[in-house]
Amino acid sequence: LHACNITSSKPDLFIMASPKSGSSSLVKWLSATNQIRSTSKTKVENNELWSPIDKLIERNNQTGFELSDISICKLNDAKYIQGFNAISYNELTFEKSVFYLHIPYMSRLFGMRYPTTKILITIRNYMH
Repeated sequence: LHACNITSSKPDLFIMASPKSGSSSLVKWLSATNQIRSTSKTKVENNELWSPIDKLIERNNQTGFELSDISICKLNDAKYIQGFNAISYNELTFEKSVFYLHIPYMSRLFGMRYPTTKILITIRNYMH
């Protein structure tokens, strides 16, 4: 795994969540600390990141969906990053989505595109 040559250090944290795993409560708690902020985006506005990724996905019948390392580094995420640049440079930022966890290459993409960003995964034990 190698990092892409990028200049943005935002966001500071990605929350990859499964549904009903307490991630919304986590977001409220983080936001209440006044030390970390999410972008002003709501729900499916993650399309700013997803749309450029979707254009680069390679689809085939044998392996399903793939996103090559070269494609990850060529990703045009300027519009996505712009949402974080509006936040003060000194503030920590985060992004949360339940979609990220279900896409196998997202953690690799995050590791390459945003190598200083931490990833927090929330899951739920469905067995009761």
